[in-house]
Amino acid sequence: MKKLPDRMGGAIDNFVEARPATGHALLVGTAVAAVTALAVTDIVFGVDNAAVGLLAVGPCLAAVAAGSRAVAGVGGYALLWSIGLTWGAGETMISALHVQSGVALVGATVLSVIVAHRRQVLQAAAAKAEAGRRMLAAVVECSDDAVIAMNLEATIESWNSGAQRMFGYRADEVIGTNIAIITPRAGMTSLPALFARIRRGEVTGHYETRAVRRDGTRLDVSASFWQLRDATGAVCGAAASCRDITESKRAGEAQRVLAAVVDGSDDAIVAKTLDGTITAWNPGAQRMYGYRPDEAIGRNITLITLPEESAELVGILARLADGEHIDHYETRRVRKDGTVLNVSVSISPICDDNGTVTGASAITRDITDRMRAEAERRDLAERSQHAQRLQSLGHLAGGIAHDFNNLLAIILNYSAFIIDVSDTGDAVRADAQKIRTAAERGTALTRQLLVFARGEPASTRRFDLNTVVADAQNLLERTIGADITLIARPASHPAVINADRGQIDQALLNLVLNARDAMPDGGTLIIEVGTTDLDDTAIDLQPALPLGSYARVLVSDTGVGMSREVTRHILEPFFTTKPKGRGTGLGLATVYGIVTQAGGGLNIYSEVGIGTTIRLYLPLADNPATSAETAEPDLAPDGTGQVIMVVDDEDALRAVIQRALNAHGYAALTASGGAEALSLLADHHVDLLLSDMIMPHMSGRQLAQQARQRFPDLPVLFMSGYSDGQLTDQQLITNAAELLQKPFVTADLLRAVHTCLTGQHPTAGIR
Repeated sequence: MKKLPDRMGGAIDNFVEARPATGHALLVGTAVAAVTALAVTDIVFGVDNAAVGLLAVGPCLAAVAAGSRAVAGVGGYALLWSIGLTWGAGETMISALHVQSGVALVGATVLSVIVAHRRQVLQAAAAKAEAGRRMLAAVVECSDDAVIAMNLEATIESWNSGAQRMFGYRADEVIGTNIAIITPRAGMTSLPALFARIRRGEVTGHYETRAVRRDGTRLDVSASFWQLRDATGAVCGAAASCRDITESKRAGEAQRVLAAVVDGSDDAIVAKTLDGTITAWNPGAQRMYGYRPDEAIGRNITLITLPEESAELVGILARLADGEHIDHYETRRVRKDGTVLNVSVSISPICDDNGTVTGASAITRDITDRMRAEAERRDLAERSQHAQRLQSLGHLAGGIAHDFNNLLAIILNYSAFIIDVSDTGDAVRADAQKIRTAAERGTALTRQLLVFARGEPASTRRFDLNTVVADAQNLLERTIGADITLIARPASHPAVINADRGQIDQALLNLVLNARDAMPDGGTLIIEVGTTDLDDTAIDLQPALPLGSYARVLVSDTGVGMSREVTRHILEPFFTTKPKGRGTGLGLATVYGIVTQAGGGLNIYSEVGIGTTIRLYLPLADNPATSAETAEPDLAPDGTGQVIMVVDDEDALRAVIQRALNAHGYAALTASGGAEALSLLADHHVDLLLSDMIMPHMSGRQLAQQARQRFPDLPVLFMSGYSDGQLTDQQLITNAAELLQKPFVTADLLRAVHTCLTGQHPTAGIR
């Protein structure tokens, strides 16, 4: 059969699409009934055979809803009736009318089959398209994104569930309103330009903007717009898809801020994999370790760790793989230039989206300076405690010396009385001489205690330390023995100081004797004089000294040395490392007292098995000596009856002083305390007040003040077993007051009394 033209097919398509759908079985039954009715009518009423062609109405009717097979069946049924009717008429020859009718019936049947097939194809396509539309609508409705359709006047015409969740409006509340309902005031001016572009058919694309919810909350949204077109292709509206990016934008901003913090941090922030490969390296790490990012990233973390810490690093990475956090872990790291740093590291595991640990992030802070400062603070605290302990022991030593000096003064003077009245060669005189010698040795011991107690030197003069070492060299060589080599190195220029020459000699002798005892098998002893400028790098000085120029005496031995613990206590009085009975423990304590009295300090460095070096620092003399070394004065002349008020709480000492004064032309009155002395002063004329400084109830200073209120011109002479330096520190006397140091012999007493009475030295300044 000839193929139908395309336009006929199009017409059929339009016809079929325009027909309403009817039941398949009903239409097929109707078509069979129609064919049967026509055939029966022809038989009953004898219709002309040309009416056979009307049977084609059957397949045509079936084609409206039935499938192509059903239509072909109805057509075959009609064709059988057509043949039967033709032969039933009794005609022996088939006329042209019969042929035409048959051809028409066959043609109608074929056409009906084509129509039925095309209708089936169109129905299947329409059903598929409808399913796609329903699926697309469901996708749009269920989307988390807001999908909104508008006309060209920006009036909302559709509103999905995502838009309701995002903006808070129901569809019935916004459909028919302008899109401005979700547009912030600041964005209103851009809407006309946007819809003008949509009308022109321009592609608007994707951009980020702001939107406002029903409750007024502002949102950051990512919006995409596209045109909607009608059947003719003309732009009839616009659709928008909006996604809420508020959180992601906030997160992105937080990441940018975090990245800026990481880049600006002074701490080193380093990320690495679990096998130690460096994956991130911030500028702080570059400043701390000296490596650029391109030099560090991709290399192992052992780049900045010390070899001896490799095993520890493996353990740390294993702990991180188990998800453990490591906070404020103190260790060491090495810079590119080899410098070793003390660092505090906090390490956290890095996990992927599934929670699996994939690496680690370390924040490292350089604590080298902090640890150095802490060590210096600890050292300063230790030295301060040591100085306080020495000061306390000094006060104790001064107190002991004060009481002991009273006893020694009694022993010395009574032994002198015995010697004066005994004949030469008398056994009693010899015994008294031995007593006096022992007392003098006790006096030397108490002087060491007073030196440690930091009393001021008895007399100072200007001298060169080079001379001290040169004068002492021969004596020291005989003292230390032949198995010790003594090397004396004077300074190339004078090292002049103001100090008590005898005390400096004693300090040097004490140091040499200690060095000799530290070298029982022999060794080398070096004494070196020089000058130096102390600056901020001077440490471990006891006590700390102001910056400036100092003379330095170094005494170094190759002996057994001392541990750090022993060194910390070596300056304490009575502390000794020597066997019992071989040392008093006052040698270095005395040196410390002598040096500090002279305004200096010392430093001790010792290593066990190597030796000890002690450096004495003494202020250089910038001005001429304030007092010169003078010859021992002659014995003072006897008194001429002057009345001396002797005040002391020690009965035996008062008796000794009274006896000595009375024996040399003075008249002595005695009192055991301040109250008794004031009472006697009110009743007797007194030419000189001789008072102990430290007494119970009323000190010598208080007694002098009250006596001066009654007798302003009364001379006062103090006596004390303490040093004048201690008394000055306690504001008990001033530098202008006269002080007689205990223990003293008769000659010392008479010189001091004569000086005060004749006015050779001022006694002003007692307040």
